[in-house]
Amino acid sequence: MARDFVYPPRLLSELEAEVGHYRIYPNATFSEKHKESFLEACSQLLDLRTRTALYLMQRDPWDFFMVVFFDTDRILHQMWHYLDNDHPWRSLDGASDKSEPVWRYFQRLDRSIGQLIQQAGDDTLVIIMSDHGMGPAHNMIVLNNWLLDIGLLKLKGNPLTRLKHRSFKWGFTLRNVHQMVDRLGLAKHAEYKALYSVDAILKMLFLSFHDVDWSRSKAYSFGRYVGPIYVNVKGREPQGIVNPGREYEEVQDKIAALAGELADPRTGRRLVGRVLRREEIYSDPYLDQAPDLILLPAAETDKFFGLADFGSNQMVQTIYRYSWMHRDHGLLMMMGPQIERGTKLDDAHIVDLAPTILYTMGVPIPQDMDGHPLVEAFAQGDAQDIPLLNTVPTSSPQRSEETSYTAEEAREIERRLRQMGYLG
Repeated sequence: MARDFVYPPRLLSELEAEVGHYRIYPNATFSEKHKESFLEACSQLLDLRTRTALYLMQRDPWDFFMVVFFDTDRILHQMWHYLDNDHPWRSLDGASDKSEPVWRYFQRLDRSIGQLIQQAGDDTLVIIMSDHGMGPAHNMIVLNNWLLDIGLLKLKGNPLTRLKHRSFKWGFTLRNVHQMVDRLGLAKHAEYKALYSVDAILKMLFLSFHDVDWSRSKAYSFGRYVGPIYVNVKGREPQGIVNPGREYEEVQDKIAALAGELADPRTGRRLVGRVLRREEIYSDPYLDQAPDLILLPAAETDKFFGLADFGSNQMVQTIYRYSWMHRDHGLLMMMGPQIERGTKLDDAHIVDLAPTILYTMGVPIPQDMDGHPLVEAFAQGDAQDIPLLNTVPTSSPQRSEETSYTAEEAREIERRLRQMGYLG
């Protein structure tokens, strides 16, 4: 079992002696048949995380302390339909109220946060925030199936790929197999272990990018929630064929035009609300790594699914495994002696949190840091006591050998981020 997720490494043994067997993920996966064991695992992890935080808060003096409660995300992803009588998954059980176990967890979370605030003391600035919002998910859209249909993505013609494609059409897909494994109760830890350890095997078994003829393919999709599309650009992609410049723009224009016509084959409703060029969203040194086009769904309840290359043999299908998906607007609450009670932060963004925290601590804010301090949240009298914003150029100090990643570790981090959809 991995023991390299705590720094400094010696802290893990101390935590195990003081608070018990420390872990970062719960030891159960949600299914309707085993929802109580899933909720119990989440509650145990909540209790463990709370006791760990309280121990560390008392162990050493601190200026800044942060705790992440991860299972708020997991529970809402997988149990939103317990709160939503109108969710498609509820058609089998009518309108019976199933919300109690979800509320029970969040009541426990509320008590945990209260314990941390009490330990921090009345003179501490407390910020409670989420990195995203949540909302119901009804359908998933597989863009690579669409790109196959319109001829921008081509498959190889070898016997193995033809066999895999035929099996794919018959229903041998990652989604269908995972559903079967889940019904057998064998999908435990699937979200956190199988994704990383057997990805290469899955690509050999199921239709995947290994079966794409990149010498004839002009675009592909990889990522989730919004619809990221990458053009197979010569000189940028490993086997790129699209010339930068005019041809690149023509491919983008073609995809954008066809995306505007994309419809759900089951109902005829329009699927894409907006098509954005990456320059409309991203900037600066890593722009070239962003998707060339980003498709936003016309309905918030639709989500693009693209982490498994060809996860389903249908372009649009009822969502599986997650009944709630991310939304752009999250949550932000602030309290403390310097906060103006009742203030509404209508234009706050997630990138404002870091400069706000630096501002309150009197730490200079780098000139190239995104966002700005949310000064309007502070009481007028207290704001005058907070040091004025001082910007300094970002420096790149040399990391010591003790804290730097090895080349192998860096590759592993990049691999995991790609598999989770955070990198293209």
